[in-house]
Amino acid sequence: MSVRSAGPPIFIYGGDTISDGTFPYYRGLLQPGAVPTGVSVLFACSDRLATALGPLDRRVQVLRGPTFESVSFAQRLRFNLLTLPQWLRSHRPGVCFYPSGHMPAVLRHWRWAPPSVTVCHNLLPFDPDETAPAILARYYPHLEGHWRKNIASMAGSTVVIFLSLYSRDRCSPRLRKTPAQTAVIPYGIDDQWLLPTPRSYAVADTVTILYASSIWHYKHHPTVVAGVAELRSRTGRNLKLRIVGGGEPHAIADLRASIRSHGLEDAVTMTGPVASDVLMEEFDACDLFVYASSCEAFGRVLLEAMARRLPIACSKLSGLGERLRDAGVYFNPADAQSLAAALERLLLDEPLRRALGERAYQYAAERRTRRVCDETYDLLLRLRR
Repeated sequence: MSVRSAGPPIFIYGGDTISDGTFPYYRGLLQPGAVPTGVSVLFACSDRLATALGPLDRRVQVLRGPTFESVSFAQRLRFNLLTLPQWLRSHRPGVCFYPSGHMPAVLRHWRWAPPSVTVCHNLLPFDPDETAPAILARYYPHLEGHWRKNIASMAGSTVVIFLSLYSRDRCSPRLRKTPAQTAVIPYGIDDQWLLPTPRSYAVADTVTILYASSIWHYKHHPTVVAGVAELRSRTGRNLKLRIVGGGEPHAIADLRASIRSHGLEDAVTMTGPVASDVLMEEFDACDLFVYASSCEAFGRVLLEAMARRLPIACSKLSGLGERLRDAGVYFNPADAQSLAAALERLLLDEPLRRALGERAYQYAAERRTRRVCDETYDLLLRLRR
């Protein structure tokens, strides 16, 4: 049952996305209490996504589309050309929001479409170093078309939300967006991620280093393995590396080869993907956290590690310092020696670990999900016509 609103509703296009970084984004925007008083939201999504999200704000009306889950190109085309425009004509939203960054092509060219907002979640299409032809040929041939659609969607939007200043400055020129056509609204952290009390920063004879991230070439997992091997050799300490996350098969194969070449089969554990509650347990059980990505639109897992008060060794690239600021030790993710030096600083200095971990927590607590919801809805309501 729809909820009466003081103005036209906000239309949010959810589709069928349940596995990537946009899922917690949807959940934050639509959870009970998130939608401003007097505002109604139309959320177009599959049955699967609606079920996965669980209870939603009472001001949210779900428009379920079975075609979202269809593998038939003809069915999806019919939905985008006929059903979706009919929904918009019927409900007359004042603004359309595409959190996944993908706006159906028919709406990019539809003369009656209301103002639109998309989100730039992926920096890879804008980074020539990470998407050189040789790299694309090996890792991303199936993603290039998807990226082209995302770029076209952002270029055709009234406003693009970027997750960091770095992403905005990197992407805006290619999209030909002026500052007035962009906004910077970083991800937020849910309250359950915030560790309520200080952790122990003492380390035992066995030191556990955690790297939680999807496994792709730009995440530099082999460099992390080489850096840990160097630090074990340099200090004689019993260092254990836990790698949490799944990823691209070629990148996983390269990681396994690096583990074998450094003789670390007994020191490195690869868990594969884990649920969020298990990931939280991984954070709490480790001593140090490392984040070695060289291309991130934001880096949500970094914010989660900060919320768990972890001492962090972080890549100095891709604007990650916007989140971590002076609460970490930075390194060059392509240089194992640089990583080993950063980890060594943390390993040998308990007061430093404590100071950085507590400072990281304070910075994470500033970006709670409710603040992100408020900033996002403020933007959408300013554009609503």
